[in-house]
Amino acid sequence: GGVRRWPPDPVTKCASMLGARKFKVPPEALLGATLGWSLDGRQGVYIWMCRSSRIARRRKVLRSRLFIPRRADEALEVQQIMQMQARGGRALDPKKELVFVMNPMSGRGRGEAIWDAVVRPILSASGSRFRMVATEGPKHATEVARSLDPASTEAIVILGGDGTVHEVLQGLMGRPDWEASSKTPLAQVPTGSGNALAGCAGTSTPVEAMLAVLKGRPAALDVASVFQPPHRHFSFLSSYMGLLSNLDVGTDHLRWMGEARFTYGGARELLKGSKHMARVAFVPKG
Repeated sequence: GGVRRWPPDPVTKCASMLGARKFKVPPEALLGATLGWSLDGRQGVYIWMCRSSRIARRRKVLRSRLFIPRRADEALEVQQIMQMQARGGRALDPKKELVFVMNPMSGRGRGEAIWDAVVRPILSASGSRFRMVATEGPKHATEVARSLDPASTEAIVILGGDGTVHEVLQGLMGRPDWEASSKTPLAQVPTGSGNALAGCAGTSTPVEAMLAVLKGRPAALDVASVFQPPHRHFSFLSSYMGLLSNLDVGTDHLRWMGEARFTYGGARELLKGSKHMARVAFVPKG
């Protein structure tokens, strides 16, 4: 019999179209592709990828030089293959979209700038379906999460800090259908003063966060329910009661003191000697 030839993988196929010697992009770092034109009028493809910075040791988006396919009609095919690879090899689902909740006031008001400079270009390069909602005030993020359709939501992505993530969590877990809505993947593009969820997930920069969103590999996250009659709240990563929470909330009017407010609040709580009672229960692993 003859020799059986296996079809090349998508990246190898694109390398053949673009010229194997000058095209080297690891699939795990791929963010997508956009069409472009050379100075002499030939259509080509810009490849977007996530690479480590030698200076800051952080990842950043690099738009490669324009790759010109060997045949003009191959540019669109290369773009489509690269976009699918950027999404972890998953075909685009026309019934689902990424829902972005942006807090324009998070951190020092960086949310909108990061959306324009990082998030939207990456979404365009990957060909993803998405919509963005900018929050208009406190608890607006909760209402957005409470009203979304889990069946048509690929993931909900927060551009904000821990407070915005907390609001979204209240909306997802506080719904009557919380068992379904809690399965919606949750991600944070860090733009706030504190970004604990992104830090714990290993996505401490906006580019790393978007790379994780595109690859679509969710992991389970423990959630705590805190009930203080008549209200129930939901918490992720950590919860505080007693001294730590009191010194934080109790010194909110002293923000002008900077970090010294926490030293003052801690000393005051210790001198008060208050006691706090709680009933704690947990679900064992498995």
